[in-house]
Amino acid sequence: MEKTAASASYKNLLSTFNEHLTEQHHRHLWLFLYSSRHAQPHLHRFSNQKEIDLEESNRLIDDTFCLLGKFAVDGRDLGNFVEDGLAAALHEFCFGIAYALHRKIGRDGFIDPRFESQLDRFLNFFDSLTSKEMRFVAELHELTHRYGFPITELWMPLADTLELSELFTEQSPKTEESKFLFPSLVFPKKGNHPKGVQISTTYSRPEIDENWDLAIFVKKNDKVSHIKKIVEQVWKREGKQNVGDAKSHVIALYVDRKTCSISHALSILRLQVDQLSDYTNGFIFTPTIAFGEYDFQTKKEMHKKLSSSVDRLKLSEGSLSKRREINKSNVRRSIGLYLWDRYYIVEDSDSPISKKSLIVKVIDELKSKSSKVFDFYPGNFNGDIDGPGTGKFGGKAESHEKVIREMELDLNLTECCVKNFEYLTPSDAKNDGKQNRKI
Repeated sequence: MEKTAASASYKNLLSTFNEHLTEQHHRHLWLFLYSSRHAQPHLHRFSNQKEIDLEESNRLIDDTFCLLGKFAVDGRDLGNFVEDGLAAALHEFCFGIAYALHRKIGRDGFIDPRFESQLDRFLNFFDSLTSKEMRFVAELHELTHRYGFPITELWMPLADTLELSELFTEQSPKTEESKFLFPSLVFPKKGNHPKGVQISTTYSRPEIDENWDLAIFVKKNDKVSHIKKIVEQVWKREGKQNVGDAKSHVIALYVDRKTCSISHALSILRLQVDQLSDYTNGFIFTPTIAFGEYDFQTKKEMHKKLSSSVDRLKLSEGSLSKRREINKSNVRRSIGLYLWDRYYIVEDSDSPISKKSLIVKVIDELKSKSSKVFDFYPGNFNGDIDGPGTGKFGGKAESHEKVIREMELDLNLTECCVKNFEYLTPSDAKNDGKQNRKI
């Protein structure tokens, strides 16, 4: 991952931070929507894998409620767990117990400051559970880790995706974005943590059971620049190498140099040091535009923390790169998901219909309901006249065919994202199609 330039102005850094944060929020939204369709028991007929059925999902929800009741049985107020109703309490509790178990066994260094204050309570709660109940906790953790969201929340009723397209095009009267809550309980998705790196800290010492050939140990007051020089010196040496003091470290990185580059390992090291420093000091950095009000030393520290925050965002999302313009991406993805819902849920229950016939049907509906969505497709569907035009089909007919082809691509992308319960790009979907044709 390319490190954010330390010399960039604070204003530019703040703009970059907000840009990446916005993209991350929307990425999480779409990942949640795709994952919810993969996780829904009544939609498993579209999956080739053996998944949890409706009866088992209902059992898991009932058992989670039972554990939630046991968690609160000592009479203490549930605090945040009851602010937004019973459903929100269930999802936060599911996330909380999955988080507590993950802090014991996870190797990705994940820390959620919101749940750290309750971590001891959850861990003490585990001591009161039977072995059967702990197996259930492990099951909840596995499902939450698999998808990256509380499994109980993924099993909730699906949102109306056509309303999402109206929101992003502002075709309808301004809808509050809070109606489509961006997921706030985001868990590290299994397989998405940095490849070739296992992380252990003072607060989380999981079993290191994957291959490694370089261990980097960092003490509390070690300078990252000093550690970096030693890592660079030993990186190409054969055999297992140790850097730092293994007996008194606060952070340890176990690196497999065959699958991890030196730049990636050093980026993870620096960000782990920054994160642990913030956590230890009880300080969560909140970017502010009031930069000019502070003295030089404070400005320097703010700049450093903002730079680190930008890099953390890039790292957590796999070095987010600019793809489609974000609003265009949102509109096109919402149409793709709407088509998916119509094809696999609504139309599937009636007489069979081809995908192209469905798309033509939806285009006719959108002309009167949400015509502004066509502004996000190639051509000039809303502006073309019925004249002969220069294309094969004439003016509107040519634009109509363009929109049909593009909506077919949107539906294909959605099918790929739901199948893999992953946020994928159009090029990812194209490559996935090529792989499937080879099989």
